Amino acid sequence: MNPTPSTFRNDRSRPPLREHGFALRPNDWPLDRVAHERYVKLIIDQLVVRPAPVSASALRWIDYIRSLSKGNLVATTVEHATDLLWRQLCQSLPSIYPPDASPTEDGTLLMSWLRDEHHFEIEVMPSERYVWFYRNHELNRDYIGEGSPSEALTPEFMERARAVFV
Repeated sequence: MNPTPSTFRNDRSRPPLREHGFALRPNDWPLDRVAHERYVKLIIDQLVVRPAPVSASALRWIDYIRSLSKGNLVATTVEHATDLLWRQLCQSLPSIYPPDASPTEDGTLLMSWLRDEHHFEIEVMPSERYVWFYRNHELNRDYIGEGSPSEALTPEFMERARAVFV
């Protein structure tokens, strides 16, 4: 079936034409090229997911992660796992901020956050797995878990992380 103006008017999958200054009348077919290109751009703009703005501190953190393996302070597997984990954390916790971090002598990367009574640590290992630790100093409670950036973050991990970042 060849598209006709009525086909586009009734197609709910596209943005409504009249709302965006486009009006199709029977005599408008084929469409004016300029109007058509504007409409196509409108559709593409609505489909393309734009990344959230990245803060300067987050950019410095990403540069820091990448510099660690270049300086042979951690294995490239640690850099890769940390990058994947950081992306998961940013998607799940929009209020996250870069951690205090340092490579260890055995080639892992230790990241830590402290906010009020909440202490949260993640240690990323060359095996591309991580171990996390949470402590609530006020309640004197500790929680430990492990995971892999290739897996979904566990509900227990997310519950503890939200306590720090929300």
